[in-house]
Amino acid sequence: NRTESGGAALDAVVATVAGEDGSKLLVPVPDSRRAEPLRVHLDLGPYACDDGWRWGIRARVEGTTFYRLFAPDDFDEERLRCTARYANALLLPLDGLGAEAVVRDASRASVVVALEPPDPKQA
Repeated sequence: NRTESGGAALDAVVATVAGEDGSKLLVPVPDSRRAEPLRVHLDLGPYACDDGWRWGIRARVEGTTFYRLFAPDDFDEERLRCTARYANALLLPLDGLGAEAVVRDASRASVVVALEPPDPKQA
């Protein structure tokens, strides 16, 4: 969902732009004007779980969050822009082999962060 993907994306961006000691070199501010809806891809098939293989409805959730990056003491001048792409896989088991709750595996989640120069039109 958007909360999970947005939280994971923000954590990745904060870690990317932090100093070696964890200090804030840049502060990310969400750019809601560029927001996109989550994308959900569904199909039926096998899914590898901790306890073996399950079968059911597989979902791949993807979301892109955009940020403007500012110096901690200057929110007037955008320093950089950032895109964080989140992806995760889920399963709704339909095989009758145990719990029918959605299988979530946080280790399958990924976030790719890309930095880019600020928009010159915003300057």
